[in-house]
Amino acid sequence: MSGDAAAAMLRLRLLQYLARIRRDDCYGLLNDEVNPEEVPGYADVIKQPMAWETMHKKILANEYDSIGAFEADFRLTCDNAMTFNAADTPWHEVATALLKAHVRGGPLKPMDASSRRAFESLAAKKKGPRMTSLDVAKMGSSLWKTL
Repeated sequence: MSGDAAAAMLRLRLLQYLARIRRDDCYGLLNDEVNPEEVPGYADVIKQPMAWETMHKKILANEYDSIGAFEADFRLTCDNAMTFNAADTPWHEVATALLKAHVRGGPLKPMDASSRRAFESLAAKKKGPRMTSLDVAKMGSSLWKTL
């Protein structure tokens, strides 16, 4: 397989992985990088910001040379959310659930049936357009205890 064909196949595979991850982050809590001007102290704590949208741009720009590099950014996204946010916040809890669902000591895997049901249950509770991070924060973390 030529280098161009291999790069195209890797890009397609990574786009598929990212689509699954984004679907599992049903409210898009980790989709966009945090704006440090809107969240005081974020830049002091998180030195390497990362988010699904940033990963998407990196895939399209062919900045990943392996699934391992993609997985490192996936873990970084989740680690950042868990580092900055308290354990009982939606951002921390969804990051924990995504790590559990997609990484079990090895390469990224599809979400298991139990985790999928929990996320689908959360999504079903919100009819209509996707909730924003602010909507979720206003609701409190009780909704997320089912993860």
